[in-house]
Amino acid sequence: MTPVDDPRPAPTPPTAGLLPRLLRPAAAALSGVLLYASFPPRPLWWLVLPGFALLGWVLHGRRLRAAFGLGLLAGLGFTLPLLHWTGEDVGPVPWLALAAAEALF
Repeated sequence: MTPVDDPRPAPTPPTAGLLPRLLRPAAAALSGVLLYASFPPRPLWWLVLPGFALLGWVLHGRRLRAAFGLGLLAGLGFTLPLLHWTGEDVGPVPWLALAAAEALF
């Protein structure tokens, strides 16, 4: 007699695929924040290297649609804190619109 393999796959917990799905978007946003932190007046210019390296890792092997979304997250992580001063006079809606437009660019 030979052992018979169970044809049913092992059940996976519902959160098993959650971490890998959130890792790249979180890394994309973090790369944008690192790029923002490398700008003056902070003397952290060297953060541009891990910021772009992280963005390169995030985008490597992604299809166009996924790369667009991840690049948008990186752009928002960069432009939202960079342009916060624009919302002081005009409010949050124009600030968010400008940051989103710049992130798309």
